[in-house]
Amino acid sequence: MEILFLEAANQVLDEFVPDFWRERHFQMFFESMQHVSFRWLLNAEEYVPHQELALVRQHVVLVSGRIVGALSRIKLSDVCAAFVKKLEERVSARKDLGTRAAEHATQRAQALKLCAGMHGIVLSFETDSQLEQSTRFLQIVHPLNYTAAVKKSQVHHALCLMLTDILTPLVRSNQPNSSSGLNPALLAEWHTQVLRLKNDIGQWANKHSKHITVGYPLVTVLVCLVDASNYSSLVDSMADFLAKQMKNKEYRSLCFKCLNQLVISSLVRNAGPSCSPQVVAWLDKIVKPVLVNARKGGISMAEQQDFVSDV
Repeated sequence: MEILFLEAANQVLDEFVPDFWRERHFQMFFESMQHVSFRWLLNAEEYVPHQELALVRQHVVLVSGRIVGALSRIKLSDVCAAFVKKLEERVSARKDLGTRAAEHATQRAQALKLCAGMHGIVLSFETDSQLEQSTRFLQIVHPLNYTAAVKKSQVHHALCLMLTDILTPLVRSNQPNSSSGLNPALLAEWHTQVLRLKNDIGQWANKHSKHITVGYPLVTVLVCLVDASNYSSLVDSMADFLAKQMKNKEYRSLCFKCLNQLVISSLVRNAGPSCSPQVVAWLDKIVKPVLVNARKGGISMAEQQDFVSDV
């Protein structure tokens, strides 16, 4: 029954038009669905503890995540505020206050589930208001702003994965750069925040190897989103860095996927009737280490096929 209700609610949210927001009933519906979806994301295992119903539980969590994504398209600021409030409640407990290890583990597990449920959040850029909300979102959910008392890296990693999934669609859509009529000052604020986040996560990832698997993909996506004045130099330096890192077998597949993202970004941002000789030369330089590793057997056939398919 809960699945039917959530699926129906998701259909209603997908049909949203701005006029809906004038109705108090829809505002109440929005608030109710935000409460219900977050509740399921946090407590699904408690509500449906039986292992034989694990697939049903997973489906409810999946639909709840989709509802969060639909809600974010309507009013990102509300979803962001609710997420941050619940996240802070679960990472703010101090170790020196005598909180039991089991309580820390429960709070941390809920924080990770919460982050996992936010992967479907959508950043929109059709209006200045949406651009402001998206910029504010990047500021508020900065992964290093939230540090758990115990095993702090787990929350940092979950937030990095969340942001990577949220920002990756912007690479293909070239947003917000392709949107017209946006306030240049607000666009500058967005790009400033992208660059700041890129620098912070890059420094953090390089401090310890355990951060690399989540840090490099996020930094790569952020590089793809920088403003035009910084794009060429940062993409070039990132590509050189990833090509060097491919010499390490442990990170070869990771860097391969990151290079793939850079290639897609370059093709999107330089789209036109034909590529300039400079772009062709750059793409050739990027693809060369990939081909070298492929010939040596360092990249699986499945990975090579994914690369070609994505491009």
